[in-house]
Amino acid sequence: MTQAAVNPEKLLSELRELWVSLGENETDSGGVLRACSMTLVVAAEDEEDARKASETLAELMPEHPSRAVVLRFDAGHDDTLEARVFAQCWMPFGRRQQICCEQIEITAGTGQMSSVPGLVLSIAAPDLPVVLWYRGPRWMSPETAAGLFPIAGKVVVDSAASPHPEGALRILDGFRASRIRIADLAWTRLTGWRETVARIYASPEERHRCAAVETIRMEYRGEVPSTGAWYLAAWMRSAFPNAVTHLEASPANRNRILISGRACQEVSIESPDGVSAEVRVDGRSFHTMFSPDSEKQLMHEELSVLTADEVFEAVLPAAAAMAVEGRS
Repeated sequence: MTQAAVNPEKLLSELRELWVSLGENETDSGGVLRACSMTLVVAAEDEEDARKASETLAELMPEHPSRAVVLRFDAGHDDTLEARVFAQCWMPFGRRQQICCEQIEITAGTGQMSSVPGLVLSIAAPDLPVVLWYRGPRWMSPETAAGLFPIAGKVVVDSAASPHPEGALRILDGFRASRIRIADLAWTRLTGWRETVARIYASPEERHRCAAVETIRMEYRGEVPSTGAWYLAAWMRSAFPNAVTHLEASPANRNRILISGRACQEVSIESPDGVSAEVRVDGRSFHTMFSPDSEKQLMHEELSVLTADEVFEAVLPAAAAMAVEGRS
């Protein structure tokens, strides 16, 4: 649809026509089941990013069926405002009935970005949660963000690629302070690390020994700590409040945690690739696997729990403060 034709009533009418058409085309098979558990708004950077987002959405739909709204930024045409509707369908193994979710793609130029929030609000699935997934900074202009944030019960970002981790954490903490429910995939990637530490100190005896930990040395890959490194350092500091935490670049280009103290066991967790880790506890060693670092897996984790992540909300301001201090 062109700019003149893009309006909520027209889009919703096209969605109804889409379902009628799908039902008519599948009358000789097992029919079509319409599935929707939320509205998932994806703010993509450009055409290529929108394509990648759609591929991830197709993987997510069987577990998280939604009305997907993909926002695509058109840098070349300020007055562009276009939209199209289509369906994402799959057939579960052993069944003849297709399951389908609807997808709406909205393309907007710089001059039309302020029109997008009202359009999205009008086409969101009624009485269902709304999740907003920011894939880049283009849609974070004050007027657009201010319009999209109130729509969403949860806002998902990925600060891992930020060239300025300190600034990214400060911005995200500002959102948290404004009562915007933020989720960061950089934090989600740390699930394996946090679970490994928690398992080591799971027994009552080991939890008691947490108080005896004196030093935590964390090594990170790269020249500067990423937002993930600051998150993990802040979480470790909260888990071992009596320990001194050191965060430093790894000479071996690896991510590593060393936990030690005179009255407790020495623990080392080392991962060269972010997928697997070697764990040493008082000389005994074993290997553990982390969850795959894929958009599909990370988004699956975040879409599985739409309530507040109280641990993350406590860690975020601490990580932002540590990053500002430049020391741990």
